[in-house]
Amino acid sequence: MDQTINTSFIPKKTLHEEPRAHKQPVNILIFLGTIIFFIALAALVGVYFWKVSIQGNIDKLDAQIKANQAKVNMDQVAQIQKLDNRLNAAGTLIENHQLITPIFQALQMLTLKTIQYTRFSFEINEQTKQMLVSMSGRSAGGYTPIALQADLFKSESALHDPFFSNLSLDDRGRVNFDLTMVVDPDFLSYTKSVEDAVIPVDQGTAIYPVTDPTTGAVIDPNTPLSDLSTN
Repeated sequence: MDQTINTSFIPKKTLHEEPRAHKQPVNILIFLGTIIFFIALAALVGVYFWKVSIQGNIDKLDAQIKANQAKVNMDQVAQIQKLDNRLNAAGTLIENHQLITPIFQALQMLTLKTIQYTRFSFEINEQTKQMLVSMSGRSAGGYTPIALQADLFKSESALHDPFFSNLSLDDRGRVNFDLTMVVDPDFLSYTKSVEDAVIPVDQGTAIYPVTDPTTGAVIDPNTPLSDLSTN
């Protein structure tokens, strides 16, 4: 009798595998967001303390200003302001002040001996500050000295457009004339006159008085235009 032995190497019991532990990946967005949050929080705290510090400095400076204001004598401040206004006004007057003597000095230096002036007048252009000079005179040497005199006036850069007119011969052989010309305002400037008047004493330079060609009177170099007759 055959006996069959059934042998199986397959275990009857099901083998269950134990689950393996898996590492969960870190979410990079959450990580970056956390970092940004803490950076922003640190910046906010820094700004707050910076603002507190600035406000403290402002309050301190304000207190110092108020303390200094309490020490200032307002009457003295008002006097200083008034003095400053006067000094500014005086500076403006000196800057705009004009003299008549430079034109007399120019006439004294440039006029020929055969030319004599009998009338002198002037007026100031309010816009350009130029002086318009009007004169009358006569020439003892005929017409030639008048032409030479015109050339001499043209040689002075501060004198413009010298014009002789109404030429007439009198019974004594003298030529009567009228003369007009324009004078630069800088030539009459008081400031420029003071600057040019610096003369070294050790050189022995003589200072000659300036005379009015009409009256022959000596003119003070500091005489303003408004104090002189224009007739």
